[in-house]
Amino acid sequence: MRNRKESIENILASFHSIKNKIMVESLKSLKEIDITPAQGQILMVVKHHGSVSQKEIADHMGISPSAVTQLIESLVANDYLIREVSQEDKRVWNIQLSEKSKGKMTALRSGSLSKLANIFEVLDDTELGILDKMFAKISSKIISDRKEE
Repeated sequence: MRNRKESIENILASFHSIKNKIMVESLKSLKEIDITPAQGQILMVVKHHGSVSQKEIADHMGISPSAVTQLIESLVANDYLIREVSQEDKRVWNIQLSEKSKGKMTALRSGSLSKLANIFEVLDDTELGILDKMFAKISSKIISDRKEE
């Protein structure tokens, strides 16, 4: 039986392999629409959370608000994002996906899912559901830790 440290080392190695596979496929897709990986990450955060502030995007990505601002500027200029003044706080900009990016994100997501689904074929539906819940729990911990920093 493995001890906790060995299990964590094995899990991290598996994460690395999965991350690499996802990154390779994602980079191929992003090149098709002339988006950098960091810009793609912003689009995913906004897609997942809807209308969000630049600070919230920075928190989710673990980068500085000024770095997010630069990335958002080019996405707004290329009509991938819409920036609007918050109704609650006029000093805050809320960021949303444009119709152009919604269409491209849907197409990219569909293509990526079909290319990556095969890595999960080794799991039955119950195992996949358990893995989904475990990843959600780990992701929540990561986001919570970022907010406390």
